[in-house]
Amino acid sequence: MLRDPVSRYLSEWKHVQRGATWKTSLHVCDGRSPTPDELPTCYPGDDWSGVSLREFMDCTYNLANNRQVRMLADLSLVGCYNLTFMNESERNAILLQSAKSNLKNMAFFGLTEFQRKTQFLFERTFNLKFISPFTQFNVTRASNVEINEGARQRIEELNFLDVQLYAYAKDLFQQRYHRTKQLERQRDRQKRRGERRLQREHRGRRWPRQDGNPEGAVTEDYNSQVNVPSDACDNIPVGITPPIEEVNISGPDSLAKRQWIFREEAIQLDVERMFWSIPDSSTVYETENKALQIELELPFIHHAP
Repeated sequence: MLRDPVSRYLSEWKHVQRGATWKTSLHVCDGRSPTPDELPTCYPGDDWSGVSLREFMDCTYNLANNRQVRMLADLSLVGCYNLTFMNESERNAILLQSAKSNLKNMAFFGLTEFQRKTQFLFERTFNLKFISPFTQFNVTRASNVEINEGARQRIEELNFLDVQLYAYAKDLFQQRYHRTKQLERQRDRQKRRGERRLQREHRGRRWPRQDGNPEGAVTEDYNSQVNVPSDACDNIPVGITPPIEEVNISGPDSLAKRQWIFREEAIQLDVERMFWSIPDSSTVYETENKALQIELELPFIHHAP
């Protein structure tokens, strides 16, 4: 996790002011700890309790300066803590480039000022899910510290490498976030397309499309009527549903060639099967021009002419 350099510096100062030390840290580099000459202390006692901000900034050996770059970089490239290994400008350039390179090669990193986006990237990177969303706390001990513009500029100067690293980290972080969001939207679209394709294939296996019926020929006429040849229902009393064996469906207007489609499932059925497989679902109401008019009282069915 990276943090705004000024806020991080002020937070460490308040931490040290309360008595925190790093005396137990070995600072091992290339297999050894630094000598007292390579890493002098900023205070003579056991801790630096009560240190003022000015005193904290005036110590040239203060490890709070550019701490984020130093902890991300490969110190062995610059002779570890030996400041005489190379000149300062070359040392700083190598440290900054090393920190940027290591940060870029990390699978994940976050920024404290973007908690929700950090959580999103973490969950997508490692395929994990937190039980609750991160909470963005912008009020910290460092944020409550009132400093003038001169002190802020001095802190930025002391942490000029961290300032450059953080600007790079913010840009890289936003790129990763937007790229991950875009990939997630693409996967969601592909998933929805796949689900729709499977549904169509499933419907096709259950009710194969018959020859002669154009796919997708659907009408919204739910009360459509069909003409049944009169010779198919001769001598059948009105209002009585005849058994299937008594009906002779033939001729050019054969009902076997007519199709019905379920609006919700888009399933095609031939009229002959539909008519006789639903007992008492039809009402015979009129005979005219040698054709028996049948009104199917099935609002969920409509007919493809």
